[in-house]
Parts: sequence; structure tokens; C-alpha cells
Amino acid sequence: MVLLTGAAQAQFEALERHYAKLDRDLATIRMMEAVASAIARIEQQTGPFWPAPRPYPDLAEYGWRWLKEGRYWIAFASISEGYAITGIFFETANIPGRL
Repeated sequence: MVLLTGAAQAQFEALERHYAKLDRDLATIRMMEAVASAIARIEQQTGPFWPAPRPYPDLAEYGWRWLKEGRYWIAFASISEGYAITGIFFETANIPGRL
């Protein structure tokens, strides 16, 4: 099972509001598809997974694993219930500035 942390849920909802404000329904659909695909990859442990996004190697200190799905970087961690998505970021976002 893959859960979303409160922070990841907030990031998802912020992106959803941003796309709605711009009337970008297709962007919302693509983000939802990317998250669903990431969940499937995490559940099946189908990498590649990285210790941090390539542009931000210092994020490895968080101990999360990262994957790139579509135009999104998604961070996740192992928890007692399985896995938790800890962050959802558009590929051009300043990820360290959003943590």
C-alpha cells in the first residue's frame, strides 16, 4: 500500500489549484496519471529510483527515494504500512525551496 503524507497531499492539491486557475484540465489529468503510475511502480518496486533528483544531490540527506514519472519528481519512503509518497514536484520546480 502507498499512502500520501499530508505534505504530499498539500503539494498535489496546490498543483491541482494552479492548473485549475490556468484552465489546464489536461495538466491535472496528466499529473493524476503520473501519480497513479508512480504508485504502481513503488508497489512493484520497479525502478529506477534515485537517492535524490539529479539537479539536487543534497536532497539525499532526507533518506527518501525518488522517481521521475512524466514531468514530476516523486519522493517516497518506507513506512510500517508499506510506503508513503512524501513529495510531488513539477520537474522545473525549485524542489529545495519547496521543502
